[in-house]
Amino acid sequence: IFDLKDKKEYVKNANELNTYLTLENITDTSLKQFINDIDASDKDTIVVFFGDHQPPSSVTLEAGDVDEKDTAQFFKVPYFIHANFAMKSGTDMNLSPNYLGIQALKCAGITLNPYLTWVDQLRESFRSISAVQVTDTGKTTVLESKEDISTWPKREEYQNLQYWNLTD
Repeated sequence: IFDLKDKKEYVKNANELNTYLTLENITDTSLKQFINDIDASDKDTIVVFFGDHQPPSSVTLEAGDVDEKDTAQFFKVPYFIHANFAMKSGTDMNLSPNYLGIQALKCAGITLNPYLTWVDQLRESFRSISAVQVTDTGKTTVLESKEDISTWPKREEYQNLQYWNLTD
């Protein structure tokens, strides 16, 4: 579907990029059919769709070395929540994956348990938490290195609550 053979001077590996874009197109077509099938169903259904993969580094444009701050951009992934019935909606696109399930439950009008309520309250102060960056509600990077995050007091509290929630 995609032919980038004449763009090889801009792309490290045009064949891999062609493959990636072709498969992305096939995935989009399949997703459209899946959503149409859900919309046609009589059963109330919510779909949470997010991407957690980027193309391999061998297909990225020549841009030089990427530092740790730029690496955080690779952790940003698109998502959407779709339902075949009326539900609450939101426009906050700056979520880290740990908040995605909570957003879906809130859109569906489902009451959060105490653990999820705590995580949702954490989100009021920290919009995005990943292995390489913590961002506050003003979209300002609070912590931007693995070392800073590993010693962040909220991280240990969060880990403990995750553990106890899994075993509770």
